[in-house]
Formats: sequence, C-alpha cells, structure tokens
Amino acid sequence: MKTVIAIIVLLLATVGPSNGQTPEHSARIKHLLQRYDDYAQVKPVLVNEGSRSMFLDPLNPGMAAVHRFDRTTRKWWVWGGLSECGLGDKDQVVEIKPGDEYTVFVNWGSSLLENPPPGSYKLQVRYSLEPWSLDQPEKIYVAESGEFRMTKSKPPRRIPGRKKEAIRR
Repeated sequence: MKTVIAIIVLLLATVGPSNGQTPEHSARIKHLLQRYDDYAQVKPVLVNEGSRSMFLDPLNPGMAAVHRFDRTTRKWWVWGGLSECGLGDKDQVVEIKPGDEYTVFVNWGSSLLENPPPGSYKLQVRYSLEPWSLDQPEKIYVAESGEFRMTKSKPPRRIPGRKKEAIRR
C-alpha cells in the first residue's frame, strides 16, 4: 500500500500544474554577473516572461531596490538611502509587453559619490498586471535577482574644481 501511495505522489509531482502554457506573470532580472568591482558596472534588465503585460510603478519606474546581506544578523536589508523618492510622473504608464525587456535603474542610495562596501547584494523590482494609479494595484509582484558580490569599494570620486579638505581629528 505504501508503494502505491508513493507512486501516486511521484506521478502527481511530475505532472503538477504545468500544462505547457506560459504563466500569467513571470519576470526575471538578467544581465547580472556574479561579481563586480564598481557599482556603475551593474546594468540589469527586467524581462517579462509572462503571457500578460506588466506595469511598473510610475513614481519609481523600473527602479530596483538594492538589498545587502548583513553577515552579523544573517538577514537581507534594503541598502542605503532607498525610499519611495518619486522620480517619475504619476500619469506615465510604464508597460512591458510579454517577451519585452526594460533597462532597470539601480538606486544605490543618496550618495552617488560613494560605492557600496564589499559584500553580497541582490535587486528587487516591483510590478503589477494592471496599470498603477494614485492607489497601488490590488496585487503587486516582485522580480528578484540572484545574489551578486561587490568585491571592493573605491573611494569617493573627487568633484572637479573642489579643493581637497583636510580631515582634522
């Protein structure tokens, strides 16, 4: 009897819900390497692999939230000064049709002059299957990248025309 149950479970697991159709929604972040030396090298692309159009938040169109792994707490945290900063236009509809790609902006935080420290990172982009308005859509999905590493942190770039300031301690 146990053998019959095991065979039935195995058959159900292999058949599953997949019937060869494209899922209604599926998004993937591609063009990421496993390792980077400089944050400016990170140039992800969001791909709509679903059967329906997907829509991005018009206030932060295609902005990837950066998450950094904290080895002390063993948790992922949103990196830097990322917030709902509203760079876009609420009336702008950002639609990605099935099979299309969209270049994602990576928000590394409030200071564009500093690189993030070495460590493990991943990106997340929120999307919906219906256009956004002043209210958020009923269902919001998240496309998440795989983990990648920043291997070194470069010092802040010098702003042209600005003298070096001595640090007093």
